[in-house]
Amino acid sequence: MKTIKITLQLAFLLTLNLGCKEKPTPKIILVETAASQSNNKSSKTETNNATSARFTIKGMSCEIGCARAIENELSKLDGMYKARVNFKKEMATVEFDANKIDKSLLVSTVSSVSQTLSFSVVDFEMDLMPQKKSK
Repeated sequence: MKTIKITLQLAFLLTLNLGCKEKPTPKIILVETAASQSNNKSSKTETNNATSARFTIKGMSCEIGCARAIENELSKLDGMYKARVNFKKEMATVEFDANKIDKSLLVSTVSSVSQTLSFSVVDFEMDLMPQKKSK
């Protein structure tokens, strides 16, 4: 009786061991975010009207809900190459096509991000970026 019990246990363990040899291979799925889309626009588009701007954003209360939300909305603008918002410094830095985006569009985009909070743009500085040389 003991021998049968041990034999059945060994058979069961052997079956489990052989059945678990095949390991599933992980499937990799690439997801494109707003930031990566703006980086793609930047690498694909060379323009003579590349402009950078820096401005202070007043009224942000948190990094994720405010700063990231503003950054994402700025990144979605047609002609935006790069948008970064530093919550601690209350500073936004953007690079964009001046033919498609102007100061008023940037200010209105920042102001319209939240329906409950009021964001304001101050100390707006805009610079024409040096023209990139073609290779």
